[in-house]
Amino acid sequence: MDVEIVGKFLSTLPEDDDHPYRSGPWRPQTTEWHTDDLMIIEGEIPADLDGIYLRNTENPLHPALKSYHPFDGDGMLHIVGFRDGKAFYRNRFVRTEAFEAENDAGGPLWPGLAEPLSLARVDH
Repeated sequence: MDVEIVGKFLSTLPEDDDHPYRSGPWRPQTTEWHTDDLMIIEGEIPADLDGIYLRNTENPLHPALKSYHPFDGDGMLHIVGFRDGKAFYRNRFVRTEAFEAENDAGGPLWPGLAEPLSLARVDH
């Protein structure tokens, strides 16, 4: 199974972050991956199965300005796809203007869902 890293982004979240929605299986991803041949652990994928499972989720790279809401963070799409008896995986950040601005700034610029707009560090 070959895995290609197609993007890597700086996270300013603490290394020891123990927030229940940013740790363990919910720990945000900082890397965009691409693989065309996932290893099948058991059984086989039917050769005529052709399609994708798409997951859209939040994926924060930076801490909240004041208080965190579980839906805060940059958007990330994950897909597991099936074609010709094989499975593949890809994930990508949704590259909005806000994502690019915060990436360039190296930290959060806008308040999250549970924060007042007055916390914004830029005009909105």
